[in-house]
Amino acid sequence: MEEALRAALRQVTERPVPFLAEVVQFLVLAGLIGLTARRWIGKRLAGRRERIATELAEAELAESECVTMGDEARAAIASAEEEAPGIIVAAREQAERERTAWIAQAEAEADQAIRLARETVEREKAKVAAEASERLVKLTTETARRYLDEFLSEGERRSMTEKVILDSLEEMERGPLPRPSE
Repeated sequence: MEEALRAALRQVTERPVPFLAEVVQFLVLAGLIGLTARRWIGKRLAGRRERIATELAEAELAESECVTMGDEARAAIASAEEEAPGIIVAAREQAERERTAWIAQAEAEADQAIRLARETVEREKAKVAAEASERLVKLTTETARRYLDEFLSEGERRSMTEKVILDSLEEMERGPLPRPSE
């Protein structure tokens, strides 16, 4: 390596004008490259700088919105926590009202069913009593007829029948017969 340096120094010392021309050419070329690179790199850096500034502004805006949204969320949660007991109480009261209404409706339906059952029982009792009374009257009539047929003569039966008919007509003239209470 030492020899290469000595050879280069020898050439510079032997021919200094071409060396200076090459140095000047190198400096001009380096300057041109520097200016061109600066312009080209400067534009790219300026665009990047603008993009970074825009992104930073957007990030700050997003962070601000995030903080605002966080505050709104905390406020909504606090509001919900404050309203929750009231909502629960209102729901329980509504459920109690509905339960009371349902019970009242069920009791009314039960009372209606009981009333209808009682009416049906009373009708059936009256029907049974009427049938029993009718059978009793038929049985009594049949028994009385057989008794009269057996113990009374034809003339006695006519005389008794006339008397009963006359008594019935007199009672009808006096007014309606009182009905037996049921």
